[in-house]
Amino acid sequence: MERGLLWKSLMMNGSIVLFWRQNILEKFVEN
Repeated sequence: MERGLLWKSLMMNGSIVLFWRQNILEKFVEN
């Protein structure tokens, strides 16, 4: 497995998780 590819997928997953958490927090604050 290529190390660059692994790092790329890790970064993508991390940004997705951050985006998801931000969305959940905003909805939680609204209610």
